[in-house]
Amino acid sequence: MTLESKTNLRKLRTEKVDQRVTLNVSGRRYCTWDSTLKKYPNTLLGSDAIKVFFDKDRKEYFLDRDPHMFRYILNFYRDGKFHLSSEDCVGAFREELSFYGIKDESIYDCCLEEFNNLINKTSKNEQETKECDCAEFRRSRNRSFLRNWLWNLLDNTETTFLGKCVQGLILILIYLSIVSTIVETERCCKELTFLEKYPDIFFRFDAVCIGVFTLEYILRLYAAENRWKFIINKMNFVDLLAVAPFYIMLLFEHFSPSSSSAVENASALMVLRMLKVFRIFKLSRHSKHMRQMGRALKRAVFDLGFLFFAFLLLNILFSSMMYYVEQTKSEETQFKSIPESMWYSTITMMTVGYGDMIPITIIGKILGSVCCLSGIIMLTLPIPIIQERTAKIKES
Repeated sequence: MTLESKTNLRKLRTEKVDQRVTLNVSGRRYCTWDSTLKKYPNTLLGSDAIKVFFDKDRKEYFLDRDPHMFRYILNFYRDGKFHLSSEDCVGAFREELSFYGIKDESIYDCCLEEFNNLINKTSKNEQETKECDCAEFRRSRNRSFLRNWLWNLLDNTETTFLGKCVQGLILILIYLSIVSTIVETERCCKELTFLEKYPDIFFRFDAVCIGVFTLEYILRLYAAENRWKFIINKMNFVDLLAVAPFYIMLLFEHFSPSSSSAVENASALMVLRMLKVFRIFKLSRHSKHMRQMGRALKRAVFDLGFLFFAFLLLNILFSSMMYYVEQTKSEETQFKSIPESMWYSTITMMTVGYGDMIPITIIGKILGSVCCLSGIIMLTLPIPIIQERTAKIKES
């Protein structure tokens, strides 16, 4: 080292040009220069107010704040602007800015629009929540004690022990009615089903279940504040569909008793019997996990719709290619048309493989293998989509 370099080094050590500052933010230490903080004297770190947080023993400033957000704060003192933290709540981020005395106008232009959108969305949600709470309070005051008690008993079932018992009873009846619908189609002898052999037993049991479901619907309708909104609610509409087929079938049998056998074979009556399966959807109102799954599917409806559209395109592509390949190379092919080939493509892509239709040519077998591999890829695509939507619902 030359003499001149040693002289410059001594000058730098003796002259107090700047001073390094250590900031301990909840156990995580940040180091910067005092001149960097002094550039903004109207803020907490740039003014004398920071001396309140000075630790004489450790010779550092201790701040009991979020250390993750502080790196954005420190970047403001370095650059004069800061970026928005996409991983943190915008409300908590604004609280940090308020604590350090930094204004919102210091955000970079690339993050300003997103920041304003989040602020507007948060303010709107807070206003809606406040209005909902106030409206719910006014509605609860307007309702009588009996209606409030019934509503909490039948709708807010987890609030009381009696409500949990009622919910358990309804769940048991739903399961038993579904099992009854399945068992009645089983044949107990060569010619008759259980329903045909024991019609009175199944009718009475179905009547008991429908009676409980109807009573629950009527009581919830009576206890509801806005009955029209209650009626048009999707879950309540499902409850209505679950009990309506029973009463419609009674009307058929009452007004046409002489032709009951003909009515039973009619397509309209078959549709009514199929609607009995809607009882299984009543479980979604009593199951928290099924409601979460429904909300996840609702949020992913556009992604799943695009996936279905992509599956349809691949199906048409493979079925068309399979038809022309098999028709060209073999006269004994089972692929008589493209719609029939679409059945083969669907079964192959879903990895079911009934074997009722198989390609004969070598090119067709290779094409069928590619179709199967494409179906496996298509089946795995919705899994991360639904998982991501479900995780967002749980976080919210």
